[in-house]
Amino acid sequence: MARVATAFVDPELIVIGGRLPSDMNADLVERIQHLDLVGPSRGLPVAPIQASKLGPQTGALGAASLPVFASFFAGSVGSGHNPYVNGRRR
Repeated sequence: MARVATAFVDPELIVIGGRLPSDMNADLVERIQHLDLVGPSRGLPVAPIQASKLGPQTGALGAASLPVFASFFAGSVGSGHNPYVNGRRR
């Protein structure tokens, strides 16, 4: 999955998190890091992977940030009032 994410999005970092306990996230990241992942065919390196430090509040923090993005970063949040989504015209 890390290889696919790197091929499509080219992220600087992949963060594993959510409602799983922190120790399970850390174990998952450790197992993924020990896999021999070959980079995508475009020659990009596989993005580094780390466990989230936010814990189970991640979803709430993301939801709380939506009004901030809608107000200050036009086009970053899809809405019926804006013809742009992620900087592209719909």
